[in-house]
Amino acid sequence: LVRKIGVVPTIQRIFQNKEPVDFLRMFEGKMLVKEGSATSTNPQKTPSLYQVKGFDTSRTRAVAIQLEQQALCSADSFVVETRNGIFVWHGRGSNSIQRSMAERSGRVLQQRDRSFTTIEEGDEPQSFWSVFGSDGDLRTYANARYLQEIPHSPRLFHVTIDTHSFAMEEVTPFCQNDLLLDEVAILDVYYELFLWVGPGASKHKQGMGEKIAEACRTGVSSSRGRDVPLARVDALHEPLAFSCHFVGWDRRRKAFKDPYASKDRLLRDLGALGRVLDDGGKPIREVDDDPPWDVTVDQLVKMGFLGGDSSVQHAVKRTLVI
Repeated sequence: LVRKIGVVPTIQRIFQNKEPVDFLRMFEGKMLVKEGSATSTNPQKTPSLYQVKGFDTSRTRAVAIQLEQQALCSADSFVVETRNGIFVWHGRGSNSIQRSMAERSGRVLQQRDRSFTTIEEGDEPQSFWSVFGSDGDLRTYANARYLQEIPHSPRLFHVTIDTHSFAMEEVTPFCQNDLLLDEVAILDVYYELFLWVGPGASKHKQGMGEKIAEACRTGVSSSRGRDVPLARVDALHEPLAFSCHFVGWDRRRKAFKDPYASKDRLLRDLGALGRVLDDGGKPIREVDDDPPWDVTVDQLVKMGFLGGDSSVQHAVKRTLVI
């Protein structure tokens, strides 16, 4: 290749569900991601479910996810592949781009003489629900009213908090792996705000995260002309209303158990770890578990622990501007 084009090409590593726009554009809205290896994707075996999610042609793709009714969402389109046929399911809030992509993906997967059925949410036949091992009486998937209305692209923000400062940074594109288990994050889905709390986040981080999220809620409620609710979400217990905004959410994910952290806790319980002393030999005051600060929208950009960093201030302002 180097001899043919005369230059050394740049090699870029790309992770699934984190594909940049330049990469996705090469597929012209026809990207279909199957699960497993090429030899394991046999349509004659178990049924498969594909989620079609996106708000523009270049970013929309079909991704194989775990086959379960909980994976469905009124804001998206889905393709169900079975031994005998293809179901294309459109949620009430799915957009035209998702619908078109789902139809194309279904035709690619159809092959041979298998049936092809397009289904609108609410008009499912029993044969569709039987694929999920259900009769469809209990709609156990994300189908809130706002998911069926005018769609808005969700936005995820990392909230990094330490002893003396904090920063908010938008993650784009985002996926489940961007939720760091020792941090907190804010998910803005326009009609609702979620404060996600990792299992390793300290009480200090949790307390500050709650105050920052409440300030953000106040800001977006004012700018959007509606009362935007704020919900706390604990990691590994995410509700469907939260997980439905991620492509390929995996409910089998488990928390990482750090063996060094457990040893550290044991040593502290035994009193084997001493306190940190300052130059004068006095103990340094630890950060309060419940921070005393009251965070408001104005304070988010004026508080001392921003450190005068204009990029951080811009990130906070950007969270509040629609």
